[in-house]
This record gives sequence, C-alpha cells and structure tokens, in this order.
Amino acid sequence: MRLLLDPQIFEQKFGGISRYYSEIYRYFKNNQATVIQCPMLYSENLHLQHYSLTPNYLIAFFNNRFIKKYVHKSFLYNKNKQLTSKILGRKKYSLFIPTYYDTYFLKNIKDTPFVLTVYDMIHE
Repeated sequence: MRLLLDPQIFEQKFGGISRYYSEIYRYFKNNQATVIQCPMLYSENLHLQHYSLTPNYLIAFFNNRFIKKYVHKSFLYNKNKQLTSKILGRKKYSLFIPTYYDTYFLKNIKDTPFVLTVYDMIHE
C-alpha cells in the first residue's frame, strides 16, 4: 500500500493532532508492506524531531542561518502544499491523508481515495 500523508498539520510546533499523525507516520515508516510519503520542505514540529522522523535534509535546512533570517515560514509552508499537490497529481497512491482542514489538494486528487478526520469544532 502507498500512502501520501499531507504535511499541513506539521506547521504547528507541537500539539495533539500533530502527535497523532507523527505516531501514524512512525508506525507505517517501519511497516515494510506500506510505503508512506510525507513531502515536507519545512517543519519545526517537535513530535517529528522526537521520533527522528524529520528528514536529514530538513535538519541541515533548519541550521542554515540565511534561511532562519530571511525566508518567512509561511512561504515555506506554502511550498509544502505546492509539493504535495504536485506529487498527488502525478503519482498513484492507495490513499491520501489530509491532516488538517485546508482543501488545497482537491483540485489535484483525481481518483485517489482520501480520509478526512474532523477532530473537534471548537474553532468554529
């Protein structure tokens, strides 16, 4: 099975939802019958770091002083969404898992099934 995990919840530094998805990511990352991809160009999420799920290229990226000083985080998070949309539009996955409420992926999802979880409605 091929899973594509959306990175949008990893914009938060920590929290219950990002911990939930970190646990899923960690479980499937060690499961040989399942390939999971979470395309991230940027994340400072502590759960990803705690479980050593942060890709090595991101660790090097975080330590770059130029990036920290001159590149705005919202630009990098938008790049995460663009990358996910691009991957979703060209590769076949068994399942797409959006991790939060942004619907940016709908125009590129085609016939890939997805699971949307509604956590609570407190913000609404």
